[in-house]
Amino acid sequence: MTIRIDSDILDSPLIRDLVRERETAAEARGGARSEISLLRRQLERRFGPLPQSALERLEASHPATREAWALCLLEAGSLEDVLRS
Repeated sequence: MTIRIDSDILDSPLIRDLVRERETAAEARGGARSEISLLRRQLERRFGPLPQSALERLEASHPATREAWALCLLEAGSLEDVLRS
């Protein structure tokens, strides 16, 4: 595909798609950071400072796992109970 130099770069479907793809990825990363941050604060409020191993698991967790942990947090008796779910 050839892009004319005098055209607006965003007129190119290829460039437009790349920009959208990057924006979507950035939004997803931002959403994940927010989820991790919120869940961390909730866990710390309930169970006190988190050990490094819990922080590492939280950082590496999948969104579905974070959702399960957030729901489990409501009734869990310990941090271990949350992270086991």
